[in-house]
Amino acid sequence: MLEKVYQLFYPNSFTGRQLPDEIIVDIFGRLPAECIVRCGHACKPLHALMRSPAFVYKHLNRATPVIAFSYHWKSYWEEVRVHFTDDLVRTISLKSVPLEKYYLPVLFCSYNGFLLLRGSKEVIIWNPISEQLVRVTLPLGSCLCGFFIYPQTMEYRIIHQSRESNYFKFFVYGLMSKESKKITFSHPPTTEKAPILLHGVLHWMVSDDAYQIVHGVQPDCSNSIVLFNINSEDFYTTPHPGVQCGLKKKHGKMELIEMEGHLCFCDSSSNENVVIWILEDYEDMIWRKRFIVMMESLMEFCGIQWRYGYNVNVGGFQIYNKELLVRVSKNDIILYDLQTGVCRRVGNRVKNDSHVVAVPHINSLVLDID
Repeated sequence: MLEKVYQLFYPNSFTGRQLPDEIIVDIFGRLPAECIVRCGHACKPLHALMRSPAFVYKHLNRATPVIAFSYHWKSYWEEVRVHFTDDLVRTISLKSVPLEKYYLPVLFCSYNGFLLLRGSKEVIIWNPISEQLVRVTLPLGSCLCGFFIYPQTMEYRIIHQSRESNYFKFFVYGLMSKESKKITFSHPPTTEKAPILLHGVLHWMVSDDAYQIVHGVQPDCSNSIVLFNINSEDFYTTPHPGVQCGLKKKHGKMELIEMEGHLCFCDSSSNENVVIWILEDYEDMIWRKRFIVMMESLMEFCGIQWRYGYNVNVGGFQIYNKELLVRVSKNDIILYDLQTGVCRRVGNRVKNDSHVVAVPHINSLVLDID
């Protein structure tokens, strides 16, 4: 294969002409990132192309998503393994990274070709293709809640939060500048799931537990979705769609996802079904109920005995190639086809004393992060 790669960059022996640059870019833009990296190590012209921002982001936008998933065992602390599936399962291990012995980082999200793993004291930002890795130490008591590119400077930034006596303190930390901006806000976003970035805004569900610890009451449904504008770096809130919770809030069983460029709201609080709403008009915040997924079909596929009214542990919702990615009982990941209702498993179901985290991911050639 390497010989064919060389032939693309040098004049043809019959015509004496070289392929136009745009054709070369188009050819390599269709190849998997790991294939380009392997060839680039031995081919200087391709290595130079890999460093071109225009090519890197063209490849990123064209690449086919895979699922990245990681298992976490209570008794297993020697290394972190992240698996990737695209019909095959490959394993990449962070063996070279010094890790905290009894608290392994947990997979948090995928963004721009990077995977974020969250530990108790740090954030690991990792490109599994280029193997570039950046570690950011967090202040004591602080927790990661978001990651984005600041549009004005194209700097990667993380958001982490901590509690004060009567409010929440957020820090926006720039990986290039090494500077932090402090922001205070009344409503804490959940740190259990990464935010959804759409229209220059990060979106989370509010954390009922954290809010109650500081304010003594649970947050009202009118402030149940927390938003952060990445341009102005301001927080604000908006209500969730559907039936309001009543006295006992159930925002912990509600999640946000992205589908076809729209913000969607997944409500599993009834324990009977998952109701998916789509935000059809972002400016006027007009929601429409789009899908209803019955819990019974998910439980039956996973071999779990279930009756109406029983508490059901489902979550980790994501959209992957028009299927709903669902974590069931913390140790099983399935894909549910929203059109046909067919289920299929991702990876293997693991023991009850462990859990699995999965996120859609795009393998990329992006290098410059700090």
